[in-house]
Amino acid sequence: MMWTKVFLYFFLICFVSLILAQDETREFKSPAPLNDTFLKWMVGEWRGITESAMGASNDWMKCELALGGQFLLIHYKSEIEGGAVATGMGALTINREGKMVGIWIDSWRTISQGIGKHDSTGSTMEWTTPGMGTQIRIMEKIGADNFRTIMKMKDKDGKETQAYSEMRRVKKTE
Repeated sequence: MMWTKVFLYFFLICFVSLILAQDETREFKSPAPLNDTFLKWMVGEWRGITESAMGASNDWMKCELALGGQFLLIHYKSEIEGGAVATGMGALTINREGKMVGIWIDSWRTISQGIGKHDSTGSTMEWTTPGMGTQIRIMEKIGADNFRTIMKMKDKDGKETQAYSEMRRVKKTE
């Protein structure tokens, strides 16, 4: 009886060791590049306008696939009425659960994280910025080379405000 237990434990240890050895010899590979219709559609250079509580702005944006096609990188510049200029950068990808996730940083020291859903015609994401709360961004294609974004947020007094942006592609890139 004792030898049976010893043999069983020995067999179990050998089996687990084989499984662990296989895990160690597996090649570590990044996932295949994004094959997402919406994110691929965003690639290019864009120009447009935004209307917000801060006033109107003229906007420029460049989107490109990066890091082996794992992320859509966004470069943004906004020239606001009165001479203020804001610049920002962000990254979007699709996580393992199929949700669109992103990060955003800008020249006002904003660091935001977003998560939401998307399809081939647009996205809805909730962005969270520490100390500033949340913002809902609804982005929709309104043509082959145009999109509109509606941003809904609450100010520090809890009053809901909105901003609207429309962008037109001026250069398509691969």
